[in-house]
Amino acid sequence: MEANAYKEGWGQIIFNTANEMVNHDRFRERSERVAADAAEERKWWDEKRARSTRELLGEEGTSDSDGVIVENVKKAGKGKGKK
Repeated sequence: MEANAYKEGWGQIIFNTANEMVNHDRFRERSERVAADAAEERKWWDEKRARSTRELLGEEGTSDSDGVIVENVKKAGKGKGKK
């Protein structure tokens, strides 16, 4: 009402402008939070990938530390080359 006292219609303009400013601030704050969360997530995934790579390449502990034993068994051909 006060703004309309200066000029007719200013009340609506000022309200809309203030609303846009508040929404912009909220959006910016959310964007900053998402960016910070994404950086933390990226760091966690990078560390997990590095650990997994080391484990798969056998650089940490024994190869059967997870309880899985893999054996490389060559199958001899039956009857081939045998006398």
